[in-house]
Amino acid sequence: MNRIIKIGMDVHSTNYTLCAMEPVIGAEDRVFANIQVTPDYKNILMFIEELKLKLGVSDTYDIECGYE
Repeated sequence: MNRIIKIGMDVHSTNYTLCAMEPVIGAEDRVFANIQVTPDYKNILMFIEELKLKLGVSDTYDIECGYE
């Protein structure tokens, strides 16, 4: 199954706050994680890979990232 996962990023010089969620039509959206990491792009990549493992490797994912 193809799933759409959205990751919101609040980006600062001292930390990044990451929130991963999946929109659900006709029901409450699913929030999977809300964490703070040090400001390094590698932490975002690791967050995405860990999220995919948590959700299951049998599905495919479209991951959309946005920041403010």
